[in-house]
Amino acid sequence: MSGAPRIPGGMPPGAMGADLEFYRLADHYLADLFAAFPSASTAAGFHVHDRRLDDWSAAGVRAKIAMARAHQAALQAIDAARLSPGARVDLGILKADTDSTLLSLEELRPHERDPQFFVDLLGNSLLYLTLLDPDSPAWPERLEGVRGSAGARLGGASPGGGRGMTGGIILVRGSVGDHAGDRMRRGVIAVAGDALGYAGARMIAGTLVVCGSLGTAPGLGLKRGTLVTGGILDLLPTFRYACTYRPGFLALLFRSLEGRGFALPERFRTGGFRRYRGDFADLGKGEILQWASSSAAER
Repeated sequence: MSGAPRIPGGMPPGAMGADLEFYRLADHYLADLFAAFPSASTAAGFHVHDRRLDDWSAAGVRAKIAMARAHQAALQAIDAARLSPGARVDLGILKADTDSTLLSLEELRPHERDPQFFVDLLGNSLLYLTLLDPDSPAWPERLEGVRGSAGARLGGASPGGGRGMTGGIILVRGSVGDHAGDRMRRGVIAVAGDALGYAGARMIAGTLVVCGSLGTAPGLGLKRGTLVTGGILDLLPTFRYACTYRPGFLALLFRSLEGRGFALPERFRTGGFRRYRGDFADLGKGEILQWASSSAAER
């Protein structure tokens, strides 16, 4: 780690022998931990990873588990009897930390079961900025890290869960994975790119705006709520075309999004939207609005 920024709470001055070996291992663990959980790194004041957010994809979770298990084994191999009293305490803290990390990743799995998990992740990622001067150079760097693409189930219910997003606004500058807004109950999700399959599936209420294309089976089981898309639409047969028009509420919605810094496609400013009602395999009181063209007339 020569030349690298020091890890918060790093090596005590004067550490020698077995203590020095342990604290080098502890430094390595903290470096890997903060790389795997960049939001925790930011919160701890270690700003090397400010441009990143935690990767909670399946591959990302597997990598976190492998990292924690490797360090757990290394810490268990240390002979505590060779350490000073202070180092023994620190060893116990790190062992408990690896154990709790693995418990959360493998048993509790809040990233799969709790939709609030990702809301908290974003909130905690930005919390430290509120303590800084508005002109601090940390603002643009951290915001650059928060903006971007998102994985599966953004604002959606966890597998087997009964409730997705229940309020608020989520803005995504890139694209999102499958099941965005699954079982969503209230709020707005706006995505500048594309959404993979089952966007807005089983939505109960709320609005999902996808400026790009929607993947397979958008609005599957849609009860109420609105999906807006500016791209290709792979529509289910249980949706019915209603009309092509320009809903009045879109002007208010688009103005609100742009007021929050969300860049909408220029084509959304003109033209009509094809309205499809459904999903008639369920309650059928929802709608999908697909941008038609700048010359589309109400009919």
